[in-house]
Amino acid sequence: MSTLITGGGFLGLRLADALKRQGQATRVLDVAPSPRTDLDWVIGDVSSLDEVARALDGCRRVVHLAALL
Repeated sequence: MSTLITGGGFLGLRLADALKRQGQATRVLDVAPSPRTDLDWVIGDVSSLDEVARALDGCRRVVHLAALL
């Protein structure tokens, strides 16, 4: 089961690491992804329905941790 995490900040990256350790496929949606290449990054904005829909492709769960600054 794939999980989409919105927001690649402190909490998002910690959750992604924890899910990966459990063997779960994880994707992170963020406007400015970190240089980490061990994660499946989708560049996009949570305020764009099209970008969120693209990021959700193949995911069964979403954890919303993104914030609008």
